[in-house]
Amino acid sequence: MSYPVYWLIHNIIFLFQIVIFIYLVTRLLIQFDVVNSYNQLVQFILKFGAAIVEPALAPIRRFVPPINGIDLSPIILLLGLGFIDLVFAQLLVKYQLLG
Repeated sequence: MSYPVYWLIHNIIFLFQIVIFIYLVTRLLIQFDVVNSYNQLVQFILKFGAAIVEPALAPIRRFVPPINGIDLSPIILLLGLGFIDLVFAQLLVKYQLLG
């Protein structure tokens, strides 16, 4: 019964991780002047990514400032999402609601 719920939550977390990764890679490519920030696709990725990712990164950035100019908050967010997914699956297995 809980498998569809786990499947939905797992896939939402996975899609969010993909959006974070694409957003960060796009920002990095712009920073190194590999892609043009005036490209419509790049602008769409930045606007969509900022709307989705930045609200999740803001609370982490309050507690973890950049270290030598390197922002660690995306790494912490990705690790946290993976941890939440793993804990949720383990809880469902423990209480025999999954697998």
